[in-house]
Amino acid sequence: MKARQMQAQFDAQNTKAVRKHAPRRRALIGFAAAAALLVGGAVTVGAANDWNYGAVFNRYFTEKSGSPVSFDYTGMGLDIGEEIKGEGFTMTVRSVVADSSNVYVALDIALSSEITEQIKPDDSTALGLYLTPEIVNAEDGTTLNCGGSGFPAVRGEDGIWHCISVMDMETGTDLNGKQLQLRHIAEPEMNKELIHIGYNYNSEGEGEEMSLAAPDFDLRYDLSGITVQPGKTVSYGGTLPNDANHNTFDTATVSPFMMRFGSSGIVGVMDSAPKWGPVFGEDADEVSITAVYADGTELALRTLRHGGLNHRITAGRPDGRYDWELVRTYIFDTPVTMDGLTAIRINDNVISLQ
Repeated sequence: MKARQMQAQFDAQNTKAVRKHAPRRRALIGFAAAAALLVGGAVTVGAANDWNYGAVFNRYFTEKSGSPVSFDYTGMGLDIGEEIKGEGFTMTVRSVVADSSNVYVALDIALSSEITEQIKPDDSTALGLYLTPEIVNAEDGTTLNCGGSGFPAVRGEDGIWHCISVMDMETGTDLNGKQLQLRHIAEPEMNKELIHIGYNYNSEGEGEEMSLAAPDFDLRYDLSGITVQPGKTVSYGGTLPNDANHNTFDTATVSPFMMRFGSSGIVGVMDSAPKWGPVFGEDADEVSITAVYADGTELALRTLRHGGLNHRITAGRPDGRYDWELVRTYIFDTPVTMDGLTAIRINDNVISLQ
């Protein structure tokens, strides 16, 4: 299906009006102008409109991969529909889905005609969000974990940017009694920029930059009722391509959207915790990832990016030692069906999931 046809189908599904929040005052300071706005309270919206969160995410993955994507997200998410107006853009919180690795928030960014005319977007234009979503306890609002990383933004044929922000599922797979919190509350001495745009790049990779400000907002959405599709975790005990430090990872976890490798331990000196040592340029090996199914089918998995943490200290101990964790992720450009998945092959290394 052509991208334009998919967009028309998506638009036909999303007929409900979204709730709107607009700035109450303006104090123009270049592109960092913003207005103060605070929206509080919890919102339960999964059944409040006709949106199809499956169509939202399938659209994104189709646009990103360049091939039609149809994945069954039944029970994995909910639809929202919250619109926030900033300086030169409108952000719409579309939908959210979850698997055992992460919670994913889909957002649309529509730039004003004035901004679009100024940047004249092309294939080299990039858009990013300064947004840190959180999972909070519904009873007391305490933060259970937060994110901030995201999949690369995709610009549709209609000019709307489609973004996905990601939060680790460190709290486990039960989302009952938990809320998604999206907030952008700036201190008076800090800027209120929410969107960053890079554009007009030349052959040397040099370009221009622009930041757009947003009103303050504090939004919560009830995640209860989302059925988290389990992933598969197995012992690994191996290394990964392009790690100059040859770290050994203890576990491998596959979920519909990514593969994650992890290891952890205790060190006596903080700086001695293992680190990922990246190999760059011509010295880096090509990484081939393939899903292998019980019926013999194999699916090549291209990745949106290779991500993960170099290392982090998770806690200090009374005896002066430190707990550490090392994580490496491969984010797929299309969702992976878990039913019948028996192995993942990374280059020549076959990782059994049985």
